This record gives sequence, structure tokens and C-alpha cells, in this order.
Amino acid sequence: MTAGALCLLLLGLPAAAQPATQVHQLRFHSDLLMNLHHTLYAAAWARRPEGGTPRALAGALPGPLKEDGMSLEERKAWTAAIDYYDSRLAAKDLLFGDGMYATKMAIADGDLSRPAIGSELRAILEAAALVYRRHFWPEHDRANRAWIAATAARLETIAAPAIARLEQIYDTRWFTAPVRVDVVWVGTWEPYLEGKVTSDAAVAATMAGLSQ
Repeated sequence: MTAGALCLLLLGLPAAAQPATQVHQLRFHSDLLMNLHHTLYAAAWARRPEGGTPRALAGALPGPLKEDGMSLEERKAWTAAIDYYDSRLAAKDLLFGDGMYATKMAIADGDLSRPAIGSELRAILEAAALVYRRHFWPEHDRANRAWIAATAARLETIAAPAIARLEQIYDTRWFTAPVRVDVVWVGTWEPYLEGKVTSDAAVAATMAGLSQ
């Protein structure tokens, strides 16, 4: 077991979360760490004058992140996490910014021990995850899973003709192996989908659920 996996277990987080559902090779996940990453990124942008405008790299927060019920230590950890994202990460595009794709993939795999994360961000995420899990995650996870259920039901009704049409248009076969799709409470400036094909042809994508 890696040190990163051990830390996740101590935090009460599964090192490899199971998908909420799978439809036609699309594996939908509602993952705490990925949602934390996006929430901190959006919270950092919400502080900025450009927040909520087309110039922002993050989507607007779908709702307030109320700190009323936090202890002093929890508030300090949460504020420190947003401060870190504001000063170190928010200026970078979540996908294409320097080092951000490697960071995303480490978070998707639940491995905070990777060099892409580094000791400083790892400490920030581990502390913030405890606060997020207690105060925000239950609501965000419910919203994500409701969106996944509704979307999966819609996909079942349109998938066959839609996939056939896409294969015809792009002259290629639909995914032959499962594709991870992370559904997050708040997304980026891109209104529907951010995705990236890695060098080994595996696909990772992130979709904003509640903000649709």
C-alpha cells in the first residue's frame, strides 16, 4: 500500500472509488477529491473581480460555501486551502495549465503521493478534505448522483442511434473500454465538458452536474 493510499484510508476516503453507474462504456463517478479540487479552484476564482464573468477560468459556484458551522481550526484549514489555490493554481487552466493535467490524474486515481501533487498541495488537500467531507460533501454528492441518475436514464433512451451517428460522422468506433467521467458540483469556464485523451488512449473527463 502506498503512503498516499494509506492517508486516504485514514481520512475515510476510498483509494479507488467505485463508479456510481456505467452506461455504454461511460463510467460516472462522484468523487470527493475531484470535487474538492474543483470546489477550491472555483472558490479561489469567486474572490477575484473576474469571478463569475466570461474571463474567469472557473464556473460560478452553484451555491454558497457557508462556513458558519465550522470550528476555528476547520475555518483556518479551509481558508488556507482557498488561499493556496488562489495564489498557486487559479491562474492556470484546470486542464491545460502547466502541471494541471498530471495533478488532475493523480486526484482521479486517489494518489496524493505522486510528484505532480507535491508535499505542499498534499497537506492542503488532506486538511481541506476533512472539512469538505463534513460540511459540503453530502450535499454535493447528492446533487452529483441525482444528475448522474437522470443523465444515465436519458442516455439509455438515445444511446443506440446517437452512437451509430457519431461513429458515422467521425469514422471511428465508439469506446471499446470504459471511460471515466467525473461529475463535479462546479466545473470550469467550459459550459459542459472538459476532457483529455492521454498518450495511452485512456480517456478522463470531468462534467459539471448541478451547474447545468
